[in-house]
Amino acid sequence: MTPEMLGVEAELAPVVPIKLLLSILIVLATMAARWLLVRLVRGRDDILSDRQRYWISLVKNVSSAVVVLALFALWLQEIEDFALSIAAVAVAVVIATKELWLCVTGATWRGVSQAFSVGDWIEIGPHSGEVIDENLLATVLQEIDPYDYNLTGRVVSVPNSLLLSAPVINNSFRKRFIYFSLDIHSEPGGDALGARDRVQAAVEAAAADFGELARRYAARIEKTAGARLRDPSPLVSVHTTELAKVVLRVTAFCPRERTAMLREAAMAAFFAVPPPRPV
Repeated sequence: MTPEMLGVEAELAPVVPIKLLLSILIVLATMAARWLLVRLVRGRDDILSDRQRYWISLVKNVSSAVVVLALFALWLQEIEDFALSIAAVAVAVVIATKELWLCVTGATWRGVSQAFSVGDWIEIGPHSGEVIDENLLATVLQEIDPYDYNLTGRVVSVPNSLLLSAPVINNSFRKRFIYFSLDIHSEPGGDALGARDRVQAAVEAAAADFGELARRYAARIEKTAGARLRDPSPLVSVHTTELAKVVLRVTAFCPRERTAMLREAAMAAFFAVPPPRPV
C-alpha cells in the first residue's frame, strides 16, 4: 500500500464515527417528529376517520423518505466506493431482492397514477377492501366480504408488486351505494314469468323508501365520472343458462347495508306459492 493511500485512509478514519453519530441523530430526530405528528393527528380518537388515516399514512411515508434520502446523501461517497468495489455482488443483491424492488416500483406507480388513496374501497386481483394504510412495500386493506359488502374484520397486506401485474378497481362510490345483483336459479317448466312479477313487486316495495335517494346518488356519480350509468331502479329479468336452467336476475342500486334486506325480499317472493286462479 502506497504512502498516499495510507494518508487518505488516515484522513477518512475520524470521518466514519462522525457520520455514524449523525446517522443515529437523523433517525432519532425523524422518528421523534413522526411520533409527535402521528399523536397530534390521532388525538384522543379511538376510531380514526378517513382523513386522519390519510394524514397518518402521509406522515409515515414522508418520514421514511426523509430518513432514506438523508442517510443516502450522508453516506454517498462511501456508497459509491462500495458499489465500485463490489459491483458484481451488487448485481447479485439486486437479483436476490427483485420482489422488494418490484414493491417499491409498484408504490411509485401508485403515487404517480393516484389510482387510490387511504379510505378508498378497491379491488387488487383477488383482494377487496378499504385502504387503511399504504407504504413502500405493501398496501394494507380492511377486507370486505363480497357477498354482503360488510367488513370482515380481517386485515390484508397486499405487496405493491401486485399493482404491476393485476388490475386495480376503485369502488369508492360503493361505500354508500352499490349495484346489487342476485341470480336465482330454478328448474325449467315452472311459472317463470309469474315468479318474475312477484319478485319485481317485492323488490320495488323493499326499495321504495330509498328510490329517490338512489337516483340522486347515481346522477352525482354520472356527473363526476362523465359517463352514463345503468338504470338505478330495481329490475328483474329472466334468462337461461347453458344447462337450460331458468335464472331470475335481480339488479338494484341500493345502500350497501340494505343488500341483505333486498336479497331476503327477493327470495321470499320467489318461493312464495301464488294464489290459485279462480275458475
